[in-house]
Amino acid sequence: MFLNETAREFGTVFLPAASSFEKDGTFMNAERRIQRVRKAIEPVGASRPDWEIICDVARAMGRSESFHFKSAEEIWNEIRSVWKAGAGISYERLEREGLQWPCPSENHPGTQVLHADTFPSGRRAGFRQIEYRPTGETADEEYPFTLITGRTLYQFNAGTMTSRTGNNLLRPHDFLDDSGRELA
Repeated sequence: MFLNETAREFGTVFLPAASSFEKDGTFMNAERRIQRVRKAIEPVGASRPDWEIICDVARAMGRSESFHFKSAEEIWNEIRSVWKAGAGISYERLEREGLQWPCPSENHPGTQVLHADTFPSGRRAGFRQIEYRPTGETADEEYPFTLITGRTLYQFNAGTMTSRTGNNLLRPHDFLDDSGRELA
């Protein structure tokens, strides 16, 4: 979606991906909740939703019979037709609220707590102890420090995109912390 340094140096083909604000579809979060995503703005420039790009690439590769979709909802309905755990999660239901899978039928409320009584393997899950193995990278006289990358409250991940924003005013440069002490 953004032409970053890595893409400039190594990329040869760039597809005009639209942002989440420019497309309709579904989104699944870490708690298994599926929600509707609705387009807030029209795609900027030549950007297009992912599903349209994938369908066009498939058609160019002679696979149009398997990629004949006309909307994100059609794709979702195909997913529901082969995924038993999501069969009851229709766009109509998602208009009202997000649903958590498994939701095997249209009248199922969704499953808030997964594995409340059983696991996929039965009533009991198998656990085993894994022997501790110390890391091979330890501090010594030659290399007295172990460097670990961290996160900063003001940037997302490594800051590749967010460091281009006004967030840099909140923390204008990186720091090296040693046991909680700052070594700027």
